[in-house]
Amino acid sequence: IVGQIVIYCEDHNKAIEELELDELLKFSPVFEQDIYDFIDYNNIIEKGIKKNLK
Repeated sequence: IVGQIVIYCEDHNKAIEELELDELLKFSPVFEQDIYDFIDYNNIIEKGIKKNLK
């Protein structure tokens, strides 16, 4: 799924965090609004390393 999303972003000249939820839902029905907590660059930096995201 991630590879497909990356290709879509490259084809549409968008960053992953710029995608609308309905665009992400085309790739998988499990995406919800909280996906932005995990793909927003600033959020990730503030949360730190992977073990801190749990």
